[in-house]
Amino acid sequence: MKYPKIYLALDNCFALKRWVEPETWLPLIKDLGYTSIQASYDNEFDMLYNTKEYIASWLERLTAAEKQYGAKVQSFYSGYQTYRTSGLAHPDKRVVNSIVEGWIKPAVKIAGEKNVDMGFALHGIPENIMQNSEKYRECHKKLYRIYSDIGEYARKNGQVRVCVEAMYSPHHTPWTIEGTKEFLKNVYSLDGNAIYTTVDIGHMTGQHKFRKPEKEAIEKSLFNHPIKGYCPLWLGSDSAYAIWMMRLLESWIRNRQS
Repeated sequence: MKYPKIYLALDNCFALKRWVEPETWLPLIKDLGYTSIQASYDNEFDMLYNTKEYIASWLERLTAAEKQYGAKVQSFYSGYQTYRTSGLAHPDKRVVNSIVEGWIKPAVKIAGEKNVDMGFALHGIPENIMQNSEKYRECHKKLYRIYSDIGEYARKNGQVRVCVEAMYSPHHTPWTIEGTKEFLKNVYSLDGNAIYTTVDIGHMTGQHKFRKPEKEAIEKSLFNHPIKGYCPLWLGSDSAYAIWMMRLLESWIRNRQS
């Protein structure tokens, strides 16, 4: 078996607000021993708050710094800024269109010109949609179509691989392994346009908070916790919480009768 050659890259998020220009953070990363870099849009390179003129200048300076110091940006990725919007899952189409036309398409064109990959986490599902199964399904149908169109745009503008970051809670889909498989499959099934995923292992640390507890865990939390009836295990939907409360009541009645 021939294994792929893998390069360890460093994200420049650590440089936020301190090393804010390519000619300052790139040699710093090279001095740390890295020649492959993931550049964050958050570090003064975001389409939402930078001008076109500045972005063009930034890219020219990046190219010059790459040649001078012998390190290269292999991918662009969003972080803090785009996590703060419902984005592509927003109920108002004007917000969705603004994100697609004002952020994603310019980012794809830049990635294509630089021959690099890119990624983001650009949708969060509002609570009122999360609580309604029909609205939830409809929201995802729209998301699949949006991402399929993004995949097509990326393919036609430099064969850019667009990655959707797997997140860590139910309203940030996809957030499980099976959910991620389903997400990628459903996008691809529309028109054969591929969207990829990025796994952030740090996102897995809190996922146990969203797992449905076993009956024994519910009873234990009811009778053994200092605050009776308090259970920190379930952060699901209102309907699921109602079921949980009913289970608590049933357990309490059984224990009173025994």
